Amino acid sequence: MSETTTSETTHRILIADDNVANRELLEAYLVEIDCEIETSVDGQDTLDKIAPFRPDVVLLDVMMPKLSGFEVCKKIKDNPETARVMVLMVTALN
Repeated sequence: MSETTTSETTHRILIADDNVANRELLEAYLVEIDCEIETSVDGQDTLDKIAPFRPDVVLLDVMMPKLSGFEVCKKIKDNPETARVMVLMVTALN
């Protein structure tokens, strides 16, 4: 008889937004989902956290200090180590 092991995968979401209220709101929306959540406060902080945290999804604000969301997204997609990470752009722009 073979032994079956179940591998529980915890999904990871990185919330990248320079606005504290926006980060807290997104976290509140995700609280009931079984996942690990990490936050970052600007474009460079996002890039610094993506490799060690290894998120499945990045919720990425468009307008952030140091690097814009567009610049961060390009760097994520240009890096073979992170190119497959799903990026969802979040903005309040019209």
